Amino acid sequence: MTSLASLVFFSDDAAGLAGVLRALGIDLEHEVHDDQVEHWAAEVGDVHVAVYAGESIAEAPDLRAGGSTFPGVYVTGLETLVEDAVAAGASVVTGHEQRPWGCRMIVRAPGGHVIEVNERDHCRAAG
Repeated sequence: MTSLASLVFFSDDAAGLAGVLRALGIDLEHEVHDDQVEHWAAEVGDVHVAVYAGESIAEAPDLRAGGSTFPGVYVTGLETLVEDAVAAGASVVTGHEQRPWGCRMIVRAPGGHVIEVNERDHCRAAG
C-alpha cells in the first residue's frame, strides 16, 4: 500500500507561508537542526509537513496550470480559519463554494502557494 509520507513547500516567504498554515491549524514549529537550515515542520497524521526558504520566482503558477499543485485541508470553522489565514497574510482566491463533500474556499499564501480549505458537511449544516 502506498501512503503519503511528506509534503514539503519551498517559498520565497517561508515564514509567511508557515504563518498561514499555522492559522489553518497545522501546528508548524520553527526548527534549525545541525545543518543550520531554518525551516518549519509538523506531523499531520502520518504526513510530515515542512516549509523551507526557496528562491523567488517572477510569478506563481496559475491555480490550474501544468506543474501546479495545491494541498487541501479539512477544517472545522471554515470562515473563521480563512479569516485567520487572511490576517496572517493570505488572500482569498475562491470564495465560499458548495461542493459534494461540503464547502471550500481557496487561499493564496505569501510566496504564492495555493491552499484549498474544506469543511465537511458545512453547507448542509449551515443551510
